[in-house]
Amino acid sequence: MPDRRFPQKWKEAFAQWHYRSVGRHEKPRGGRILCYHNVSPDEASSFAAQLDFLCAEYDALPLSRFLSSLGTASARPPLAITFDDGYRDNYEVAFPLLRRAGVSAAFFVVSGVRAQTAAERAAAPEPETGGWSPRLFMTWEELREMV
Repeated sequence: MPDRRFPQKWKEAFAQWHYRSVGRHEKPRGGRILCYHNVSPDEASSFAAQLDFLCAEYDALPLSRFLSSLGTASARPPLAITFDDGYRDNYEVAFPLLRRAGVSAAFFVVSGVRAQTAAERAAAPEPETGGWSPRLFMTWEELREMV
C-alpha cells in the first residue's frame, strides 16, 4: 500500500495557506465546512492525504452534529465535509476514502438529473465534451448504499 502521509513541510504549507485563506494568521478557533464537488481517480491519493491532515487538525463530524458543536469546549475545532452535485466519482472515489478514514460527509445531489437505475445510466449516451449525461452522476442505488 502506498504511503499516503503528507510530508511535514506540505502540512505546514497547507496550514499556512488555509489560515491565510480564511483571513487569519493564527490557528482557527471556529469550525470549518469544506465543500467538494468531485474527486477524480487521479486525485484519490491527494484527497486521502487531505483527509489525514484534516482529521489530525480538526474534529470531523457529521453535518447534523456540526452546528451543535460550535461554541463548545473542544481540543480541536469542528469540521464538516460536504459534496455538491452528486457526481459519480463521489461514490467511486471519495466515499471509500471517507469510509476508510471514518469520516461522514453530506452529499447534496441534483435529483432531477439522476439516472433512476444502473440500467438506465448504462443506456444513456456518453457525455460530449463539456456536455451532460446521466453517466456522470450517481444512481439511486449508489446513493442508498452511502446512507
